[in-house]
Amino acid sequence: MSVAGAMPPVVEADDEDLATQRYFLDLLLQPLDEWEGFQRIEQFGLSAFRYELNFSQYALAMSQYTRTPAFTGYLAEAQRNAIVKMTARKVWSYWAVERLVGYGRWNPDPVVFHNIMYSAYFAMMIGLYETLNDDRQFSVPGSLSLRWDRRTTYRYDFKKIVEALRNNMLQKPKHPQYPCEPHLVYPACNTFAMNSMTMHDRLHGTEITGDLVDRVRTSYDRDGWRRRNGRFISIGTRAGRTLAGPMLFHDGAMAMLLNPTMPDVAAATWRALRSGGYVKVSGDGVELKRGVRSNGRGQLQPGSRRWPGQDGSDDGRPRAGGRRCRRCTGPLGHRTTRSRLVQRCTQAARAVTLELRQLRVGALGAARRHARPRQRRDPDAVAHRTAPRRRRVPRRARRQGGDRRRRSRPRAARR
Repeated sequence: MSVAGAMPPVVEADDEDLATQRYFLDLLLQPLDEWEGFQRIEQFGLSAFRYELNFSQYALAMSQYTRTPAFTGYLAEAQRNAIVKMTARKVWSYWAVERLVGYGRWNPDPVVFHNIMYSAYFAMMIGLYETLNDDRQFSVPGSLSLRWDRRTTYRYDFKKIVEALRNNMLQKPKHPQYPCEPHLVYPACNTFAMNSMTMHDRLHGTEITGDLVDRVRTSYDRDGWRRRNGRFISIGTRAGRTLAGPMLFHDGAMAMLLNPTMPDVAAATWRALRSGGYVKVSGDGVELKRGVRSNGRGQLQPGSRRWPGQDGSDDGRPRAGGRRCRRCTGPLGHRTTRSRLVQRCTQAARAVTLELRQLRVGALGAARRHARPRQRRDPDAVAHRTAPRRRRVPRRARRQGGDRRRRSRPRAARR
């Protein structure tokens, strides 16, 4: 693990690096309105468009920084395209449903309230791009337009996004980490917010970060986000309730993403992974301890949400005689004890929280009906409806009115 502030060595790209770079360039150099090659599974989980754009740009930025720091050209153009594609409605429209179901409020704006999984990741893309390229077009006020419909457009820029990050973290100053999904806080996602604000302060000479890094550091130990062994809680609430314990991929992400703002905490987390036997580094590579105990049956694939086959294939089909779990559709094989079934499904739910997200689909119809623009009526077509209607009088009122009229007559007329 490199020390914070140290420049990594610039090396020549090998064949594998060039092949990976070519894949991302093919995705991002196509026209902005084309999405060929992107996965179209769903927009609530790990296979969403936003994550494909985020990490494609991160990979190209790292390639530019460590392989060709003096080159911009099409490498910078691909990163710009990724940032512009993040403003497409299909990328961020999921938040309208998320907020309606999770908080009972209708506001499709994906930046102003919570939703750190979009705003912080987006801001980090802009920060990396401006760090490596002398281009400040995304810092121009209103340069990023998020168009919901013909009447509603949300205009943002780099500074406005990081200010929204700060405002969300200061909603509860004693608990600065705020949710990604409704009411669910992921410490790894909040590191993107701190890194984005730090980059903006360094690039533009602002002081938006302030003491937020110190507040988050204090919250780690006070609220129990960081355990005594140096590992982090993966998922919890803003009040400090633990929903998922430490996970290997989460601790590895914390060790990497905390290095710019809290290098001492990042180094301690990395040492905890090494000393605990979760990560083994040797001359041949890096060996990771498996996080899902599946007895050789394979692990869940977050992108396609399928379980690899028991025979080592990647088609997600169990071998002959095998059974599937009704909840996570994973192959169970011949040993289908209840304890093993519950353990498998629990690990699958913690990995992608797919079942919780599927519960929100029921509100999609209501959200669309609520967001449907009001149609203009043709006055000629509804002219026949504008005629005044005769008011219907209740029967009791008619009787009473009739009695009053009858009593008002002269005595002779009544006879």
